[in-house]
Amino acid sequence: MASSVELRLPLVDYRLVEVVYGLRRHASDHHLPAKAWLKDALRDLLPVELINRPKRGFTPPVSEWLTALCRRYQDVVTDGWLVQNGLFKRGPVVEIIQSGMKSDRHWNYVYKLLTFEMWHSQVAVKGSRLSPA
Repeated sequence: MASSVELRLPLVDYRLVEVVYGLRRHASDHHLPAKAWLKDALRDLLPVELINRPKRGFTPPVSEWLTALCRRYQDVVTDGWLVQNGLFKRGPVVEIIQSGMKSDRHWNYVYKLLTFEMWHSQVAVKGSRLSPA
């Protein structure tokens, strides 16, 4: 993240930015460890293990999300407008959805089919099965 801009909503308050900017003008923090002032400010509020733990990544459960979407909307995609009007053949659509629920192999196609069907149903054709009840 050496060349990115990071923004966290709790730290967006302009008054906090002004305070930190003022602190940096009077006392440089470049020689301190990363986020030293933030950790110091939260030391009484958070457990030490949390403040001192190493940085770790987050991998969102995309596969689980897409499986849930497929299960919820598979009938809409396999019997929806796109199939009924011949834009896609039902057999291959069913095959892609079934294989997508077994492995991650076709998630990009499943997601695109579902998004296209939902967009068409909600934007192009008002009052479809996907409209909120």
